[in-house]
Amino acid sequence: MLSDSGHISRRNFLKAIGILGLSSCAPFFPKTRFIHLLTNDPHPDHYNPILRSLINLVLPFDHPNFPAITPETVLKNIGIHFPLTEERQEPFQRAFILFNDIQLYKEQLPAIIDEEAKLFREFEGLEKLEIQDRINEFIKHDQSLFDAFEKKHGYLTSFMDALKNAQSDYFNLWSQSRFNIRRMFFNSAKGVINACAYCQEEMWDAMGYAGHFDPRENR
Repeated sequence: MLSDSGHISRRNFLKAIGILGLSSCAPFFPKTRFIHLLTNDPHPDHYNPILRSLINLVLPFDHPNFPAITPETVLKNIGIHFPLTEERQEPFQRAFILFNDIQLYKEQLPAIIDEEAKLFREFEGLEKLEIQDRINEFIKHDQSLFDAFEKKHGYLTSFMDALKNAQSDYFNLWSQSRFNIRRMFFNSAKGVINACAYCQEEMWDAMGYAGHFDPRENR
């Protein structure tokens, strides 16, 4: 496996195993409360606070012209239109937990690397050595981004606990990553948050939107 060549600390490997849903590996690791938490389905109490922090980051609630909606309104709309409690949303649940752990960004996580390798094989027809070279380039690029981030903000562990400027820079790391799965998370999270804000009627006046078009009115 390509990921076998990566170096990852035992502590972070155990965290990654649980976060990325490899619960079948649990019997091979110590039965600690920490591992038990990570190797079970994420609870809304685990990922909703992370999502709430992202909502506060993405939307300009402190702007004087921003409509009178709250983060809770947006979170409620996400629960209606994109219910994270559904089983099919489990990867997205775990992605929020992974995203919150800032130090995991620098790790060579097997699930991310192997997914990228799969894309190279299926869509570009690359051979194993070519794929390894491209993956190494991606790792080097993302490590460079993270090094610059830490040089600016210092050692941080949690997105939720970071200052807002550090949160913003960290979120943008995911948009600048060479790995598709990280960019997909960035675009998906931002898109869902914006969609669940702009569906509120309070936003329509600010956009100059008159509401849904009803062709029957012109008959």
